[in-house]
Amino acid sequence: MYFKIKKISESKILRDIAHLASGNLFAQLITVSCVPLIVRLYGSESFGLLSTYMAAIALFLPIMTCSYSFAVNIAQSDSEAKRIVGVSIFIAFLITFFAEILIFFLREAISSYFNFRQSYYLFFIPISLLGFAVLETYQQWIIRKKLFVIFSYAPIFGAILLNALRIIIGYISPSAIILILINLVSGPFQLLAYFILGAKLKKHINAPVTFQIKSSLVICKKYIDFPFFRMPQLIIFAASQNFPVLIIAGAFGMKVAGYYSLAKMATSLPSGFIGKSVGDIFYQRVNESVRHKENVYLLIHKATKYMALVASIPYILIFILAPFFFGMILGAEWVFAGECARWLAIFYYINLIKKPCFVSAPALGMQKELFVNEFLTAAFQILGLVIGIYGFKNLTIGIAIFSIVGASYYLFFIFKIISKSKSLIEG
Repeated sequence: MYFKIKKISESKILRDIAHLASGNLFAQLITVSCVPLIVRLYGSESFGLLSTYMAAIALFLPIMTCSYSFAVNIAQSDSEAKRIVGVSIFIAFLITFFAEILIFFLREAISSYFNFRQSYYLFFIPISLLGFAVLETYQQWIIRKKLFVIFSYAPIFGAILLNALRIIIGYISPSAIILILINLVSGPFQLLAYFILGAKLKKHINAPVTFQIKSSLVICKKYIDFPFFRMPQLIIFAASQNFPVLIIAGAFGMKVAGYYSLAKMATSLPSGFIGKSVGDIFYQRVNESVRHKENVYLLIHKATKYMALVASIPYILIFILAPFFFGMILGAEWVFAGECARWLAIFYYINLIKKPCFVSAPALGMQKELFVNEFLTAAFQILGLVIGIYGFKNLTIGIAIFSIVGASYYLFFIFKIISKSKSLIEG
C-alpha cells in the first residue's frame, strides 16, 4: 500500500494537477471565507445583482475567443501557438466592440426584464469579458509551457487582493456598483499576477503576438473544429450553469438569485478547483497518450474512479449539513440557500467526476457526440427548472429536477466515453 501511494505521489501528471489545484483551492477558500462578511456588508440584493452579472459573464465567455484559445495547448509548434494567441485576442477585441453596440440598443429591454434601473451596468459586461478572455488565452499558453508552479500562487494573490478591496470599500461605501467595478478589474489583476510571478520565478510567460491576416486565416481554418464544436459545447454547458441564475432573477428578483448563487458557489467549490485543474492537465495528457498509442482506457478509467472516490466525501457532507451551516453562519434567512445547495450537490458531484472523460472526448473523436450530449443536458435541465418554477410554483422542486436530470445525462456519457476508449484498445 505504501509503495502504491508513493508511486501515485511521484506521478508527474498528479504533481502538475497538484500545482493547479492548490492555487485554485486556496483562492476559492479565501473567496468563500470572505462571502459571509461581504453579504453582511453589501446585503443579499447587491450580492444577487453581482451574481447575475457574473452569470452573464460566464455565459458569454466561451464566445469571446470562439474557443480558439483552447487550441494553444495542442498547436504543433510554439510559433503556431503564438499565432493562435494573436487570433484569440483579436477576436475578443472585435466581439467586445460589437457587443457594446448591441447593448446600446437593447439595454432598456434587458433592464426592464431584470427589474433594475441602472442600465449602464450592462456596458461593463463586454469589458469584463475582454479581460477574462485575454486571461484565459494566456492561461492556455502557461499550460502549454508547463509552468504549472505559477498556478500555485497567482490565483491566491488575486483572491487576496480582490476580496480585500471588496471588504475595505464595503465598510466605506457598500453598493452593487462597487462589487461590479471590482469584478471588472479581476481579469487584468490576475493576468498581472501571472506576469509578476513569472518574472520573479524567472519563468517568463510572455507570448510575443504577431497578428497577420493571411496567417491568421490559415490558423482559423486549421482549427475550425474549435468554433464549430468546442465553442457550442462550452456555451451549452455555460448556459446550463448560469441560465438558472438569470431565470431566477427574472422570476423572483435579485434577492432570491443571491440565495441560489451562494448555494451554487458552495456546491461548485470542489468541482471548480479540482475539476478545472484535472481538466487542464488531463486534456494535454490524454492527447499525448492517443498520439503515442498508449492505453487510453486505463488512464481514463483510473482517473474517473479516483475522482469519484475523492469527491464523495465533500458532497455527502454538503447534502447532509448544508441547511444547518448556511443558517448558522449567515442567519435564518439563508437556510433556503442551504436547501438549494443540498440538491445541487447531486449534480456537481457527477459534474466533477466527469472531467477526465469529457476532456478526453476530442482526442477520442467524440466532439460531435459531446456537443449533442451537452445540448440535451442543458435543454432538459433548463426545462426542468422552468417546470418547477412556473408549473409547480416551487423553486426547490425546479432545482431538484435540474440537478437529477443533469446528473443522469452526465453519467450516461461517462460510461459511453469509457466504453469507446476500451474499444480502441481492443481494436
